[in-house]
Amino acid sequence: MKAIHAKITNRRKNALHKFSRKLVNRCGEITVGNVRSITLVKTPMAKLVLDAGWGQLKAMLKDKCDHAGIVFKEVDEAYTTQVCSC
Repeated sequence: MKAIHAKITNRRKNALHKFSRKLVNRCGEITVGNVRSITLVKTPMAKLVLDAGWGQLKAMLKDKCDHAGIVFKEVDEAYTTQVCSC
């Protein structure tokens, strides 16, 4: 059973590394929302959040951007889904 979980973990890390590398190679600036996976784990979406590895992806993107000299920004997502009154 441990071998199966280790294999899944390795595959997830590998996929996240490849995806983050493609983004860093393709973009001059990367901006992500300040979604906290720890907060989302307390919701009904907990398993999906943990399976997606959002926290890992954000950390990998930040590290790769720092290494490549790419601008990495984290923005506040508060009120971003509201419709403008204009």
